[in-house]
Amino acid sequence: MKVYIASLLLWSLAGSCVADTYKCEQPNGKYTYQNWPCGTKPEIEKKPKGKPDYVEAVKCGMQSGAVNLSRSAVGKKPVQSDCANVGSAQ
Repeated sequence: MKVYIASLLLWSLAGSCVADTYKCEQPNGKYTYQNWPCGTKPEIEKKPKGKPDYVEAVKCGMQSGAVNLSRSAVGKKPVQSDCANVGSAQ
């Protein structure tokens, strides 16, 4: 009886781990593999329109760090910065 229950449990766990994999062709001729049907979700992440300006991004990060350091010194919560989108060339 114990062997039957153990094998049934093992079989049910193995069945839940199986997922469909779809091979989708991209416009550039390359293929991607994903867990959802082709064309139902974006298969490729969109790339930024231009190369980011790293100097501006670093400046933003340093300023944000200084602001959050001074905020934490007086007992306030840090604020979130948007330095990832700063200085990207359009």
